[in-house]
Amino acid sequence: MRRKDQRSSPQELREMQAELGVLQKADGSCKFLMGKTIVICSVNGPEASMKEKGDGAIVDVIFQPRDKRPSEEEKEYEMMIRESLENVILLSLYPRTIITISVQVVQDDGSLLSASLNSAVLALLDAGVALKSTLVSLSCSYLSSGDCLLDPLKVEQDFDSVLYSSDSSTFVEYYKSSLSTGQKIIKPKGHVCFIFDASKLKKKSQEAEEDTSLVTCLTEGIFTDEALQTCLNMAKEGAHTVYNLIRFTMERKSTTPILPISTQPQKTQQNVTPSTPEKKGGSFLKPKDK
Repeated sequence: MRRKDQRSSPQELREMQAELGVLQKADGSCKFLMGKTIVICSVNGPEASMKEKGDGAIVDVIFQPRDKRPSEEEKEYEMMIRESLENVILLSLYPRTIITISVQVVQDDGSLLSASLNSAVLALLDAGVALKSTLVSLSCSYLSSGDCLLDPLKVEQDFDSVLYSSDSSTFVEYYKSSLSTGQKIIKPKGHVCFIFDASKLKKKSQEAEEDTSLVTCLTEGIFTDEALQTCLNMAKEGAHTVYNLIRFTMERKSTTPILPISTQPQKTQQNVTPSTPEKKGGSFLKPKDK
């Protein structure tokens, strides 16, 4: 089984890249790539505000799609990003100020909300805004075949997409595991975006302990309880890789602004070594071999 972008398993992540300081006039900025999904986030502030909030800073999030006005769905993204970040920014350190976070969509090929949240976190860190903890985000899709896909492409989360049809040669046969059940068409049924507190993510040796890493999630469509739990487990495992990218992006901020990372699902919880050879334009970070 191969997905449309040639990933070989449902839990495999696309390559991710992060580049800090891409906007000179912003206090902090980040260009974040998840495969072909690209977003640029800028942070301005904390700066004095006429909208005073006595107990801390005001957080304003502007979500700007490419070449169109924000839809209701994208306004919901805006609200979710703002509420999530308000919970981790140390607002009391910045009374009577405003922190403006602008997310510009350059290209959307799936998992847009996750890419936007990850970019916003890095832009805040680039601006030197104090955070209680680091948030990381990943998305999953649930198919009519009963399968779950981590880090879905746009076609893998669009409810109007037909991923496989046994009655037509028009569609690429890249996901057809349900054919044994006699199902002739496979389509996305549900999509979920998870946001985790990276400081509470559990390693395999800690799996018996209570997991409180999930901060919130946004679901669309239909899920069974079992499918939602499967998606959650896949996203938790992949979240370690996202956090590694964020951590090493900040550690190497001054020398290597672009940090591609290979995301092999079976190695997502392994440590990442910063001593890999540097290449022109950035450093490649790969998990250690077992």
